[in-house]
Amino acid sequence: MKNKTVFIVDSDPNSSKRLSLHLEALNFNVTHFESGWKMMDQLHLKPCLIVLAHDLAEQSDGLHYLRQIKVVNRDIPVLFLLS
Repeated sequence: MKNKTVFIVDSDPNSSKRLSLHLEALNFNVTHFESGWKMMDQLHLKPCLIVLAHDLAEQSDGLHYLRQIKVVNRDIPVLFLLS
């Protein structure tokens, strides 16, 4: 597995940091975004292994971003984290 970059979309810096620490301990590279649109800007430039999204849907139901992610690369899995 060459690409070990994980994108986390979460507006809560504390929960994002906790998740980042766990993933980094497993040798993943983690990039944190506070919003879905910021993540989408980078997804076009930098590929990732997976998107872990808690706050992907700040202005919609999240399906809009899911469709956009699949247009960029249909092989990127997206995991919605719900609390």
